[in-house]
Amino acid sequence: MKGGIEMTNNKLFLTGFLILLFSCLTGFSQSHEMELQMGNKANLQEKNDNQKQEELTYVKVVHFTVKQDRKEEFFEWMKQNQDDFARSLPPGWKFLGCYYTVFHTGKHGCQFRYEIEGMSAYDTLVLFESEKLDKYWEIIYGFIDRQIPMEMEILKEIKSDNKTVEN
Repeated sequence: MKGGIEMTNNKLFLTGFLILLFSCLTGFSQSHEMELQMGNKANLQEKNDNQKQEELTYVKVVHFTVKQDRKEEFFEWMKQNQDDFARSLPPGWKFLGCYYTVFHTGKHGCQFRYEIEGMSAYDTLVLFESEKLDKYWEIIYGFIDRQIPMEMEILKEIKSDNKTVEN
């Protein structure tokens, strides 16, 4: 039973974190925030569909450190499971891969990269229910050294006004 409680707490923490992050980054209106908390999926989905037409694609990077004694196990697990993990993500999320650091001056040794369809992809993630994805998160978090806080960034490409570039 403890594992179920811990997973529920992890999901609640992740959901709360995503709501807070999304609120900070996009200036959520109070009504949108209340809809999310009350689970009004129909209204959120309609808003998401409208927003997706106007939004750009972003790259989300999550920096983390794997426990020292589990690195080889993590690398092997990722090799065997990353394709299925990618397929388990909700619509609007594309897994670009897991990368490990060859040289750095920072504190993190690994990162996940995702392509997300606008900031409304966070609504989709929060509302998405998948036991398979929950299980993958539980396994992945088991490899992560929580003594070193994870970091995240969302990147937006600087695009040229020119449609084609010639040399």
